Amino acid sequence: MPFTSDRQHPPGRQFPGFVDHHSLKIGRRALKNPKYKKLHLLTLPAEVRNHIYEEVLVESDNINVPATGMKQPALLRVCGQIRDEVTQMYYGQNIFTLNVQDYDGTAFAPFHKIMMRVFATENVNTENTADTTAEKVAPKLEVVLHGGPSWANLSRWLHAVHAGEMWPIDVHGWDMVSVSNEWMGVLTIFRTLMDAMLHLPWAEVERVLEGMWMMLVMIDHHWV
Repeated sequence: MPFTSDRQHPPGRQFPGFVDHHSLKIGRRALKNPKYKKLHLLTLPAEVRNHIYEEVLVESDNINVPATGMKQPALLRVCGQIRDEVTQMYYGQNIFTLNVQDYDGTAFAPFHKIMMRVFATENVNTENTADTTAEKVAPKLEVVLHGGPSWANLSRWLHAVHAGEMWPIDVHGWDMVSVSNEWMGVLTIFRTLMDAMLHLPWAEVERVLEGMWMMLVMIDHHWV
């Protein structure tokens, strides 16, 4: 999946249409020197490596996450040490956009598992630190809905949220005055679930949600 960025990089050197074979031979000869073989990314100071990692991994634009899943950047697959050093930077400093089709939020369950594993480790490290002011970190996500109403999909999403297997929609991040009636209804359902029903058995929650589903049907008959 392509990662977009508007970061401007300095232009590379422009060669005048020929290859300097003499320089290439000198370069190859230098690389055969044992002292050069010891130079690689992991021998650089940590602050230098972090700067390189940030330039490669942190995007200025949101990273779109398709429902079919996304491949990890190549840098996360080089070796175990580099993966340990960069995973939290990549998932913690970028903003990820989830493009949800027809309210099928559970399609992003695999991505959710990756993020929860990353941030569970980060928060354990925060709890073990002596800094009592350190706050727990959370993924930076934006949800964009596409398509039309589907109560079957939305109900599965709500069930997964209740089970702690998926994120809810951030109900506190919306201006309730400017949203459509349909959106207001959906956000009200998520807010009710998160604020009042997470402690209840799913069977009881489901009965309440069926009544709220009728509210959506009254707003838009496509919810039937």
